[in-house]
Amino acid sequence: MQVTHIRSILNELTVHSRKSDTTIKGEDFFILHLEGETPVNPEVLASKIFNFDYAHHFTEFPSVVYVSGKNVMMVFKAKNPDDVHMFGGSQQKISTTVASFVSLKMKNIYCCTVAVSDSKMLICAYIIWAIFENIQNQIMKLSSEELTKRDLMTMTEAEIIDTLKKRGVDWCSVSGHDKYGTFIKKRQGELKFDLKSMHLTFLSIDKEMEFIF
Repeated sequence: MQVTHIRSILNELTVHSRKSDTTIKGEDFFILHLEGETPVNPEVLASKIFNFDYAHHFTEFPSVVYVSGKNVMMVFKAKNPDDVHMFGGSQQKISTTVASFVSLKMKNIYCCTVAVSDSKMLICAYIIWAIFENIQNQIMKLSSEELTKRDLMTMTEAEIIDTLKKRGVDWCSVSGHDKYGTFIKKRQGELKFDLKSMHLTFLSIDKEMEFIF
């Protein structure tokens, strides 16, 4: 039920490839979803983003960055309606410049899509869905592809854990980053950051939005 609800909500989210150019309005929240060729180390990524070099090139810091596998999601807050986002709000300029910067710093090639909405809930749902997919992918990988997404939609958590155990995998001992990905949160007023692996759910959406924004 929860998954179906998130899917219906995400249908309302506007997602663009970086080839199209639209203006991100001041009152819009947006996510830069970067996908690289190799898995991302969140601590290395954080050290490359939250520094004076990034601050020299960009006027906006992401409120939070979510890293899972080869994926990096940079979440940017809305501004006042009369204000504009960096690069005049040009979606193409923002995505191309940030993707190029991260690709250069991480020595990896990143393609980029942009999710835009004036709703905090939709942006939060996008992140929750990404976590859900990361968990599914990790379970399928650890089960040596014995379990499929269809299986995972019908099995209980206990059944999944038992199936993995039969494959010699203790789900409880899998690292938080491998299970849920890692959030990188900039400290207020500092070029320092904190790393946190956590499982966000739609059942506590208000609490999750408070953390993300």
